[in-house]
Amino acid sequence: MIHSLNKALLWRSIFPFYYWSNEEGEVLHPEAKEGEIRSVEELPMHVRLAFQHFRPRTEYGVGMVVLSVNDDAGIGLNWAFEMDAELRMRSREVLDAVRIVASRLEISFPYAEIYIGEETDPMGHELLMFIPYKHIKRFRNDATNFKIGNGKKIGSYVYDQFQNLVDSLTQPQVSADATEPKLDRYIGLIRGEFVRDAQFFNGESFSDSIDIFDEEHEACWTDVQGSILVFDGPAASEAEVLSRLASLYSCSENQFLVLRVNESESGAKKTQPHGKSGMWHYETGRETLEILGSGSQYSNLFYTSSEVEAIAAFMDPNGPYRNYLMRRRYVQGHEETQYWEDGQWINK
Repeated sequence: MIHSLNKALLWRSIFPFYYWSNEEGEVLHPEAKEGEIRSVEELPMHVRLAFQHFRPRTEYGVGMVVLSVNDDAGIGLNWAFEMDAELRMRSREVLDAVRIVASRLEISFPYAEIYIGEETDPMGHELLMFIPYKHIKRFRNDATNFKIGNGKKIGSYVYDQFQNLVDSLTQPQVSADATEPKLDRYIGLIRGEFVRDAQFFNGESFSDSIDIFDEEHEACWTDVQGSILVFDGPAASEAEVLSRLASLYSCSENQFLVLRVNESESGAKKTQPHGKSGMWHYETGRETLEILGSGSQYSNLFYTSSEVEAIAAFMDPNGPYRNYLMRRRYVQGHEETQYWEDGQWINK
């Protein structure tokens, strides 16, 4: 699962999140005074057990720390992505690259907890993959197979993937004679599968003289299903909209659907997902039918624009249980949806 490192650090007094070592293996005790050196023997037993699996940077090609999340101790692989002055001007695009890398790690190591830090490191953005103690043995085996399959240590692989994505995501600098950057209109919605108990006033007439919330109008309220609009305004990119929504809501960004609104010559508005027209967007997860009431509950959701990643997440025998895989795209303003069944895409 992917989390926000910023929020984990902010709320660690309520939901314990502690670093017990730095990347050099030196003990960091929460109760130690400045300059005080503590030994591993002074740490809680579950943290001491995790310390036995600390390895230097040369082991995996990336720095490792010992940390604990709530009551679980374990090891964490910690990537810091350096951003020069030019990249800092495109911080949101660079963060998109970190998110994509995190999604790929989640597929390869489904038992890990992955944290994305937005400029939590002096160098720039940060990626932390936490492996609880009970999964360390499995991780060491998977990391070995990962190196064999990719020809690189996991640390080097992630850095290379990040750099490739940054090269493809970033755009040339704006020319000196350019004016303000172009802003498109975006709308942001909370996906319908995460909404319940939504109603609207369905009365035959409406005026300021009546109180629509009065008991006498109770029968006029009608249940509705579907996505709910929570953002409508100008923005430079989908990432900017998601950033604004993250400051208002604590849920995963996967629960939002962001659409860019295009203005046609006639003035009519068209909406499409951020990206190229006709581009497929993939979704896989677990759908559980409700016993009482109507609708379904969704969990283990994963979104991507890569068919390979989507199928891998859907079919991963070691990953979270998922029982559906679908894809959708918008062509000339019309939505096309297909489902993966028996090894092929089926229109429904």
